[in-house]
Amino acid sequence: MKSPFRYQASETDCFPTTIINALTYLFPMNKISGELIKMVYCSSLDDFDKKGRIQGTKSNTSLENLHRFVPCRINILKSADVNLDKIEDCLEKDGVAICCIYDIETEGHTVLVIKCDPKWVHTWDPYPYTTRQISKHSGVVLMGHNKPLREANIKITRKRFNSYEKKPFSLGEKHRECCLLWRT
Repeated sequence: MKSPFRYQASETDCFPTTIINALTYLFPMNKISGELIKMVYCSSLDDFDKKGRIQGTKSNTSLENLHRFVPCRINILKSADVNLDKIEDCLEKDGVAICCIYDIETEGHTVLVIKCDPKWVHTWDPYPYTTRQISKHSGVVLMGHNKPLREANIKITRKRFNSYEKKPFSLGEKHRECCLLWRT
């Protein structure tokens, strides 16, 4: 049995939540240990603000250690290496892509890409956006909160998603990172 996707529990845990969602997409519950979940959260919430509060992640340690817990292959892409051709190749091989995009406030944010078609990139975004928040951005569609929790909840036009511009729901240039993940 596979678990449903999760929404993030705070403003800062989109990265570990997306990693857990990727794992639940690829593996049944009995293959995802408590030690793995602990490792993901402990090693990915490692960036602090000036007051000492956790503000997200600054390393890929949790991704780099996944293979120690589950049989998987990982390819971390950065900058110009991140493109839809590589993401689609991964998806065609039953993988998923963990991508850093800009959120609605143009800050770094992490989503799970689970499908691409000729017009859209289908993602599970762990942030519980409202229709009102999403409707302000052309090329982005909220699929609805009544969707099964193993399907995309936001779809983004390919052009917008792959853009190098600093705009919401695009890969942009500064944070352009992606982790391709497959079962082995």
